[in-house]
Amino acid sequence: MRTIALIAALTAAVAIPVGLSLEQGAKESTILPENYEALNGDEKLNRLWQDGIIASEYKAGLPTLKSVSPFKLAFHMLSKKMERPMDEAEASYDKPIHKHGVVAKVAFVATQDSPYTGLFEGASQGLLRVSVTGDPASMTFAPGIALKFFRDGMVSQNVSALYKLSGQGENHNFFANELSNVIPLEFDIASIFSSLVFKRVAKYPTQISVDGFADYDEHGDQVFEPRQPRQLYFSPVEEMRFDETAHDFRQDFMDIPSGTTLYRVYASEEKGLDTSEIDWERRKKALFIGTIETRSRFIASEYGDRRLFFKHNRML
Repeated sequence: MRTIALIAALTAAVAIPVGLSLEQGAKESTILPENYEALNGDEKLNRLWQDGIIASEYKAGLPTLKSVSPFKLAFHMLSKKMERPMDEAEASYDKPIHKHGVVAKVAFVATQDSPYTGLFEGASQGLLRVSVTGDPASMTFAPGIALKFFRDGMVSQNVSALYKLSGQGENHNFFANELSNVIPLEFDIASIFSSLVFKRVAKYPTQISVDGFADYDEHGDQVFEPRQPRQLYFSPVEEMRFDETAHDFRQDFMDIPSGTTLYRVYASEEKGLDTSEIDWERRKKALFIGTIETRSRFIASEYGDRRLFFKHNRML
């Protein structure tokens, strides 16, 4: 009965109007010029990297990882996460989850036989942010990544990936499991709450679309017969393994040199709604389409934690 009552309370908590926000009144500021979207992809990347990430790099030690506040998550203006096309968040934006992480320049290096188009043919101008949902001392270790790839003269494309909402227990090796933009629905209390929150703004709360990746390449050239997968799997390369015991994952990444291959990327066009467990039959049929490789060191910064913005695209 306690579980039923708690679920009911959580459901009531997330029934708050989507437009309500607790973060109001902060002075707006930006490092981006008015013609930012018209710039080439490399210019946009360098502006964010130099004037945002490097300029605000933490010099006096890393900020403490924050626990997830269910109240703050429930009241968060999630519609912005789905609708704001910009690479920079508003000055008032305050992440309720994944508050602290590290960022690096990356490239997606496509295989020659990949059938997918647009950015899936190769994307040399990208940013990768790695983070955990909340302080592992107060919950499980729940790794996640957010990728942003820039295109000339148009908005970037973004995708985020997790292992599971429930995380991976006490294992602090960030590369212990594959991550994906499509994850199972789970039925523990914390996962139910998170799914209910995101259900307010997305039909499929545990899925993020990559449809926009296929329509234009990184030079802004349109693809007239686009083809894209539905699901991506980010499979850590064997060389990438960290300590499983409790420690700060950010330091692991800050020790990774530029030019390192982090993930092999696999893709599937199959549609599925997984419950509780990953569909390994679908995974086994996924096609290897490329790798994610670093093009800089990883940096922990105030801009990366507060202002760098990764849009979530609704799965239809």
